[in-house]
Amino acid sequence: MLVALGGYLVSRFFGPRRADADSDAQGQHAITRSLFAAVNSGQTHDIETSVAEGFAAYVNGYTMAKDGVDRGPDLLAAVVDYHRESVGEPFWELYDEVVQKVDRTTSTIAIRFVARGRFGPAEREIEMAGFLRAVDHQLAEIRLVTDMTIFNQLRATIGLPPLD
Repeated sequence: MLVALGGYLVSRFFGPRRADADSDAQGQHAITRSLFAAVNSGQTHDIETSVAEGFAAYVNGYTMAKDGVDRGPDLLAAVVDYHRESVGEPFWELYDEVVQKVDRTTSTIAIRFVARGRFGPAEREIEMAGFLRAVDHQLAEIRLVTDMTIFNQLRATIGLPPLD
């Protein structure tokens, strides 16, 4: 009963499910599809071609880094691997995607999604929004935004200190 109610509330807030909601690669833009496929399947084999050398990632304004890696395709691969190790079998479900072409070579992609996974002892769903910047058909930057309280709870479950 609670699951049905939760599903109803999510559908009322986010709208109807996308036709590709159950697939690993979701979205219209190739960059969105590549990112969601990497997170949902753990397969990072196409990251070398789809992620720029200067790629940078931020969550709530904080720079993401792993083992001294803070740029490029290796950063995204490390973050995806770490996320999958920490959360188990994460699944991101895309709800909205809006693409704005900035110029001939640059696009900004706004996304809104629900991240599901095992954070600590329980399965959780976290609503997130983000902005992807694509330059020359490669992911150059990702900025994700979520509730800071939830974000710090998630950090605590994987042994990381809270952020301000």
